[in-house]
Amino acid sequence: MIAYKFLAPGAVGPFSGFAWPVPSGGGPGPWVAAGAGGAIHACRTHHLPWWLDAELWAAELDGEVEERP
Repeated sequence: MIAYKFLAPGAVGPFSGFAWPVPSGGGPGPWVAAGAGGAIHACRTHHLPWWLDAELWAAELDGEVEERP
């Protein structure tokens, strides 16, 4: 599933402070796995106005995806 994530400048999570790996060489960036009990948060397009930040990234989600309001 393709989803979207707003990040602070430099591809940094605005709440977590996590520095996301960025693509290089024209291909996609490396996969990121959620830690034990954690999650990776991303949005569908209709949720984007609530999460505005400096950079908008597209992400491919794999595995169990749970949607929440």
